[in-house]
Amino acid sequence: MSKKTKTTISLDVKLNLTPPKRKKKLLKRKCILKCKLEKDEPSIRFSKKSREVVYRAAQLRNDDTVIAILDSFGEELPSVDYGYHRKCYQKYTNKRLLEKLNEEVIEPEETVQTVELEASTSAESILQTPRTSSRKRGRQGKILADHECCICGTKKTARTGSGYEPLRKCVTENGAETLMQQAEKDDEYPSLRAEVAGVDWQTIIAREYYYHKSCYKKLAKKRVPNADADNADADNADEDLVFHEVTRHIAEKVIDGCEVVRVSDISKIFSEIADRFSGDKDSVVLMTAQKLKEKIQNYFGERVGFWRPSYGSELMFNNNIEKGKLVEMTV
Repeated sequence: MSKKTKTTISLDVKLNLTPPKRKKKLLKRKCILKCKLEKDEPSIRFSKKSREVVYRAAQLRNDDTVIAILDSFGEELPSVDYGYHRKCYQKYTNKRLLEKLNEEVIEPEETVQTVELEASTSAESILQTPRTSSRKRGRQGKILADHECCICGTKKTARTGSGYEPLRKCVTENGAETLMQQAEKDDEYPSLRAEVAGVDWQTIIAREYYYHKSCYKKLAKKRVPNADADNADADNADEDLVFHEVTRHIAEKVIDGCEVVRVSDISKIFSEIADRFSGDKDSVVLMTAQKLKEKIQNYFGERVGFWRPSYGSELMFNNNIEKGKLVEMTV
């Protein structure tokens, strides 16, 4: 028998024969956007869209240097020698900074259509997306005031520590009347008197005044003359008369009639009765809905109950009614 011989073949396998990729050599372009970054920071070449955005921003900034560079290439894109850093581009075309520089008119929230803002704060939508509020926020989230209050003439710091107290725009007839009347009566706000005294409410709205909510509330309270010590008893008597009429209405509808009524409707009835009682008097009996509710609770005690549904106004009912029947009446 012949012997079978085994032949062993050795193979040398060489791995990773693919040559390593060469790193692309980045072109060093000059950033034209008032750059303060390091020279080694990679820059981007201009596209047609970015050129238009930067050119528009340069016009708003009155930046003759950038305008001259872009104009030197006419309608063509700048050469590869010119570009921009991404951070420089975002800062240079920041929409809020450009709006402040251009002093664009801020429209009230009631007249501006809701617009979905993009995450980018570039100047691409500066002309298409008007601002909807007089509020601005800094990097820390604090509110920054961009108008002065026409009442106090200052920028108040918010009590919550969230930056400046936000300003509200005067857009209603009642608000304009309050500013106008108090400017004529009160010497505490000379700047307000100089602005709105002697003009009609339409003109005040057209001039676009802003105010702090706290300043306006203080001013609005002064529209109702403060009672002197001699008139305090008379005012309390008027309030008692009005409240007595309201309790008669509640006794008739809720206690005897077992009706479920809205607290807001009771508050309206109080105001209507107060107007009838005031007549030609200078003072008007005023009472907040919460204070009226507390007086009703003190007067009727456990005979009436209150319930606030998930939506709508708070309800008042006869507390002696069974809960199941009460649900049927409200439905």
